[in-house]
Amino acid sequence: MKKRWRKTSTINPPTIAEARQWLEQMWPLSMQQPALASWLLASITNRTSSELITCAQQPLTTKNWHSLQKITTKLQKNYPLPYILKEQYFYGRPFKITPAVLIPRPESECLIDIATRLRQETNKPTVWLDIGTGSGCLLITLAAELNNKDYYGGSDISRRALRLATHNAISLKQKNIVWRHGSLLEPWLKDSFDSAQQIIIIANLPYLTPKEYNQQPSLQYEPRRALLGGPEGLTLFQELANELPGFIKYHPYHTINVLTEHNLNHNQKLPSLLAVANLKWQQTFCDLDGQPRFGWWHN
Repeated sequence: MKKRWRKTSTINPPTIAEARQWLEQMWPLSMQQPALASWLLASITNRTSSELITCAQQPLTTKNWHSLQKITTKLQKNYPLPYILKEQYFYGRPFKITPAVLIPRPESECLIDIATRLRQETNKPTVWLDIGTGSGCLLITLAAELNNKDYYGGSDISRRALRLATHNAISLKQKNIVWRHGSLLEPWLKDSFDSAQQIIIIANLPYLTPKEYNQQPSLQYEPRRALLGGPEGLTLFQELANELPGFIKYHPYHTINVLTEHNLNHNQKLPSLLAVANLKWQQTFCDLDGQPRFGWWHN
């Protein structure tokens, strides 16, 4: 490698190709996942991934080189790249991301596939309630994929998360979503949903134990409240189980469904935990690695 750009001097910045080599040395994850390096370099240089290839021998600007070094210092401390770039793709769509919300995970995309499949199996007008919506990626994606006249409602205990979800919905042209502040089912207790025949509750709730949380350094930068689920990781699911009988009683003419994303260790306890008020566990669905991560209940 050429010593002229190895130091942090702003004189003679490296070419794009040299910058990629430097990045591989300083941030090994970029070698294991080249797409991340391309994502970062494309963002910094304001180029597409294909342009990075055709322009590989062009030097970075001094500003771009300085930005890359500054960002790499953060990445070396396990700071998440999506927070740096303020963006994460989910189901092929760009979502604005800040440290106020969890970073959308690829495995959660399976929940979209499950939900759309269940919707296709019935013609019933449906209410979708995404409790603990965060960035809104699940609900906004569902609204875009189904593209129908169903009711879409998202809620979160964090007002900052709701502001971000609202921004993402507008940015992705999904303006028919109702956003509410509050915990779990509480924001939706006063709605009759007369125009719908079934309600599907999406519960991707915090499910990590303190031990699991502490074992993953990169998680320290994400909101603890959105990750930690109590000593066994089931605290929020227990609260949901306590609220469900009252919610179901308030909606006696609706079929109620619950979809969860949960810890793999919860597959023994969760089916019976949420089997309340005539809700019956139906099925566990697997993620892309074949791990049983998603559950379905209905009455």
